[in-house]
Amino acid sequence: MPNLSLRTVIAAAIFLTAGVWFATLVPSREIALVMAILLLTVFLFAFEVVRVDVTAVGILVLLGLLGNAHALLGLERALLPASELFQGFASNAVVPSSAS
Repeated sequence: MPNLSLRTVIAAAIFLTAGVWFATLVPSREIALVMAILLLTVFLFAFEVVRVDVTAVGILVLLGLLGNAHALLGLERALLPASELFQGFASNAVVPSSAS
């Protein structure tokens, strides 16, 4: 585990508190799950707990795994179908920016 600063730990607690609060406000599990993934992504990008490219690929893998496990999570359908997981890489704007 990386050596986390006090600032990062406090920010993680704030993000976790915000996530729990948002989860009480949303009307469905799907929205709560998307909000949790969004908060996790913003936290990992902002505080660089791991490198940004590792975070991006990790979130992509997480979305793929959650797409396959939607029945276990009590969701009616997958948040992101496996067939659409890599659709963003078809854009010319995404590929060069990820290579640099």
